[in-house]
Amino acid sequence: MGLLGWLYEIPRTIMTLRKIVREEGVDVIHLHMAKDFHYLFRILRWLGGPPYIMTLHGGEVVNFYQQPKHCQKLMRWSLRGAAKVVAVSKWLVEEGKARFPEISISKAVYNGLDIRRLDSLRSDQANEQIVPAIDCPFFVMVGSFDPYKGHDIAIRAWPEVVASCPGLKLVLIGMGNLEDEYHKLVQELGCEDDILFVGQLAHESVIKFIRYATGMLFPSRSEGFGLVALEAGYVKIPVVVARVGPLPEIVCNEIDGLVFEPEDSAGLAEAVKRLMRDKALRSRLAESLNTRLLEHFTAERMAGEYIKAYKEIVRGKSVIRYSRF
Repeated sequence: MGLLGWLYEIPRTIMTLRKIVREEGVDVIHLHMAKDFHYLFRILRWLGGPPYIMTLHGGEVVNFYQQPKHCQKLMRWSLRGAAKVVAVSKWLVEEGKARFPEISISKAVYNGLDIRRLDSLRSDQANEQIVPAIDCPFFVMVGSFDPYKGHDIAIRAWPEVVASCPGLKLVLIGMGNLEDEYHKLVQELGCEDDILFVGQLAHESVIKFIRYATGMLFPSRSEGFGLVALEAGYVKIPVVVARVGPLPEIVCNEIDGLVFEPEDSAGLAEAVKRLMRDKALRSRLAESLNTRLLEHFTAERMAGEYIKAYKEIVRGKSVIRYSRF
C-alpha cells in the first residue's frame, strides 16, 4: 500500500507496543542487530516508553553501506536514540565506531554458550545415521553455504592435506545456495572420497557429532562473532581459524588453536597437517580453548554483563512512570 499503508500502520504499531510495555511493566527494551524498523522504539521512547539498549552483531555493521539510503538513515536515527549501544566483540566495536562515528558504542559483550543446556545434550552415542559411516579421522566444518563462510577455501586445501594424511576426511555440515557449486569444485579436485556433505543437522545433533571429530575448521572471510568455534572448545577438539574479525579474540594463536591468514588455503592445509602430526598439540589446544570458553564465553557471563547494563540504564533515568501513557 506504499506510503499510505505505512502511515496507517505506524500509529497502530506504536499503540500496540505501548500497551505491551505498560501491561508488562517493561523498564528496558533490548534490541538485537540494528534494523531500520527500530525507529519505532525511538518514537515509543518519545511517548514516555522505556529506554532501549542495542546490540550490534556484525552483519548489519559490515553490510551497512549496502542498505538503501533511507534504511541507513533510519538505522542511524534508531542508534542515536539508544540509551546504550554494545557490540559482540572488540573488533566489532571498532567497526561500529568507523561506520557510526556520531554514536557512542560503550563496550563489547561477548556472546556466550549455555553450558548447562549443552551438558544436558551429552551422550555416548552420536547421530547413528552418520557417525558409523565415518570410520576414519575427520575434520569438520559447520555453517551455511554462504560465500563469507569460506567453504571453498577449505575444499581447495584438502588435496594437499590428503596427500600428507591419506584417509583424513573433511565433513561439511550445512546447506545453502552454493552447495551445488561446492560439489562441482570437489569433483574438479578429485576429492569425492575425501570430502563428505552431510546436510543440515539439528543443533543437538551437531554437538553430539562434532565430539567425534579430530578438529574443526573455521576459514571464514568475515564473522560477527563465531559461536561454532566455542562449541569446538566445549567438546574439546582443536580449531583452525582464519585471522578475520573477532576470531583472534576467541582463539589465541598457538594457545587456544591455530590461526592462518584469510584466503590462504595452503596455510590452512599446513595447520591441519601440523595437528595430525602432533597429538599432544591437539590435546593442549583443545584443553586451552575449553578453559577459555568457561572463563570468558558462557551465557552466565554474558547475562551478567547485560544485567549490569540494564541497571546502569535504569539508574540513569527516572523510574518509568506509566501514568504518562
